[in-house]
Amino acid sequence: MCAAAGLAVVAFPALAPAQLVPILRGDVEENVLGLPSGRPGRAGETAPAGTAPAQTTGAATGLPDPGRDAAADATGADLSTQLSGPSLFDDDEAAADGEADAIGALITGSVDPFEEDEPGFGRVEAVAPAGPVQTRAVSDETAPYAPLGLRVGTFDVTTTLDLGATYLRTTTAFNDPGPPAGVRETTSEGTFGEAALSVRAGSDWARHALDLGFDGRLPFRISGDEDQSASFGADAALRLDIDRDTALTASGGYSYTQDDPGSAAVFEAIDPIRFPGVGTANEPVVQTFDGALTLSRQAGNLRGLAEVNGLRQTVGDARLSNGTTIPQDDLDYTRYGGRLRGGYAISPVLTPFVEVEVSRRVMDERPDTSGLDRNALRYALRLGTAFDRGEKLSGEVAIGYVREDIADAALADIAGLSVNADLRWSPRRETDVRFGLATVTTTSSAADTSGSLIYAANLGVQHRARANLELNGEVSVQYEDVVGPGEDTVTAAGLVGATYWFNRFMGLTGRVGHERTFSDDPAEETRSSNVFVGVRLQR
Repeated sequence: MCAAAGLAVVAFPALAPAQLVPILRGDVEENVLGLPSGRPGRAGETAPAGTAPAQTTGAATGLPDPGRDAAADATGADLSTQLSGPSLFDDDEAAADGEADAIGALITGSVDPFEEDEPGFGRVEAVAPAGPVQTRAVSDETAPYAPLGLRVGTFDVTTTLDLGATYLRTTTAFNDPGPPAGVRETTSEGTFGEAALSVRAGSDWARHALDLGFDGRLPFRISGDEDQSASFGADAALRLDIDRDTALTASGGYSYTQDDPGSAAVFEAIDPIRFPGVGTANEPVVQTFDGALTLSRQAGNLRGLAEVNGLRQTVGDARLSNGTTIPQDDLDYTRYGGRLRGGYAISPVLTPFVEVEVSRRVMDERPDTSGLDRNALRYALRLGTAFDRGEKLSGEVAIGYVREDIADAALADIAGLSVNADLRWSPRRETDVRFGLATVTTTSSAADTSGSLIYAANLGVQHRARANLELNGEVSVQYEDVVGPGEDTVTAAGLVGATYWFNRFMGLTGRVGHERTFSDDPAEETRSSNVFVGVRLQR
């Protein structure tokens, strides 16, 4: 508890709150569902470029919110982002009219095509510099519980912190060699203290923009045999406004997490038949570095984007219960590539586009422990459309084909349909809905398995029931299509939570989550439930 208290003192000279939004287990490298960068995926995992970035401070649930795009990460995309408005409830008739207007305009494009400030990706608009205020101007009438923020030079900084306790219960199936042989279940549970810190800083400049972010989570066991590990991530994005229609954006991120060992050498060393009683004793550290350089431009109704990006992931050594240490260098890799997107605005609302992506994965060790060369060339072609009706309805959808050609002829290539979406809808004031789809390819360390094609979907809702009461919910589904002899799996997760604010700086928060994995192989099924209660501080 001392670590959490120390973290609170350093981060907050005065009181302040935060939001933990758990996501599906098995993060992906790139923020594909628009959730913050800073969280790595599993070894060899590659997300499609062009998807909205995302950021999470995973809670004990491990619910997956599909990953950050190295191309356009931001991440964030916390489904519990605070909403504000001049009233608590909309007039129903006005809300219905507004929705009808938005949908009608989306279909017909009935907006003045010569409107000077038409929306479109890549356009840069200068904003007037803010005055020398020390805190962000927040209206007490419209948002009485919104964070004030802190003025640091030309940056607006907001900080949130969750302090509380989590109860976690997990049931895992496994093959028991016997006698008698069969599938058994083991259950573990534990109670943890938890501190989760999120810091955001955004520039307030007349031209250009710089955004910085940090998210960290520090759990510590109070009781039980369940285990949790610390994680943190940082990201930055600098946009340079070359002219009114052209922008150059440089972005980068770093994440630190711990995950189960995944090397084939580890699985061989803990084989229950050859080495009974031997298991893993640690969760190796996974570090991910990523970056991208993106040039976007619009000329009349034409829209264009070009990007180069790269990612580096390393995995630490695995330690076994018999004291043996096994390196996992065969999981380390570097990925680099690029993407091109071209679009045409048929109206101020709709911009159809075509996108091409190419990337290459280079493994540190070739061949790997299984004697296979897992270098791969990945390419994708997508057709989609972006649309923008302001806060009412915005986002993009795309469908296409993705293929990962693996260098070793003994491994089948990974290929299939690619679907991606990032939609934001506000059906009425004080209610925010977000829907995401992502397609991801991952590699494997098993000798007879190429990897997987993963489809992930996420739906999140947040509603402000009263000025000081926020409600949120989230459901996620992930389907993993294994290319090889392994069984496909489906993981479903759900979460409901609420935050009650005592004042602008402090509130009571809680959530309940459940996750379950289904498989044709009963030994691969798991289920997990968790409850969190704590205080949220914000500044």
